[in-house]
Amino acid sequence: MPAPFERPVIRQRNLAMLLLGLAGNPSAPPEALVRLAAANIDRTELARRRDLPARAAVILADDKDANLRSELAANPNLPAEVQIVLARDVDAQVRGRLAEGAEYFTTVGVHARRFPGPLSDDVYERLAQDPEPKVRRALAFNRHLPDDIRARMLDDDDARTAAIAAAEWNPAPTARISELLSRATGAFGRELLLLRLDGPLPAEAVRGMLADIDSRDDFRGIGSLVGVGEPLRSGSVSHCVIRLMKRAICTAPSVRTAVSATSSSGVPSRSAASPWRPRA
Repeated sequence: MPAPFERPVIRQRNLAMLLLGLAGNPSAPPEALVRLAAANIDRTELARRRDLPARAAVILADDKDANLRSELAANPNLPAEVQIVLARDVDAQVRGRLAEGAEYFTTVGVHARRFPGPLSDDVYERLAQDPEPKVRRALAFNRHLPDDIRARMLDDDDARTAAIAAAEWNPAPTARISELLSRATGAFGRELLLLRLDGPLPAEAVRGMLADIDSRDDFRGIGSLVGVGEPLRSGSVSHCVIRLMKRAICTAPSVRTAVSATSSSGVPSRSAASPWRPRA
């Protein structure tokens, strides 16, 4: 039997467990959920509820726990007044979760995948001007991003944000892909753009990519890129980028010229009769 001074602690723990159970109960009335939003318990599951009352969302959006606000930002059913509060949040992770609009699951099964609805126009405008590049990158992945805002994001100072905005646009802005490829400095952005490229890979973009790749110390010369010479080390360059560039090198005369002009390896390129074929 517990000592007398232990009984209040046990009762407090039991009460916390009871409140947690109530927060996850699908039959809990809205009034109870509003009161639970201010309770001293773990409210993570409460923030994730699709039927979270607007008053409860307002309380959680003002909570000092950034992780809780981040979970709230991923809730697809937030009212516009809560969205704008989270778009102004001091924590970039919270703003990024709101901007992304990531898919979620309602039940187990293939048909349970859902995507949040569009954010308000004011929220899109604010997130598109966020000072943190990671937030703007998350926004560029948002499938509901209005075309006028996505078009402006193609000129974003952050090259990766611009690449994502172009790659996620359907149909892709093919007239801008060459320019964006010349701005891209990382394999991730290049891969996104190359996958959306419709037509020959521009020679100027190839020169920039090959110059960047040849500056790496983890393999020797452009000969390895076209399939001869020292092999690439695992993970040094995206395999998808390599396959796409190989395809461009084998099919576009202007690209083959760029490779010849850029390569300093001294290794001759493969002939047109090479048995190599890109993987599907």
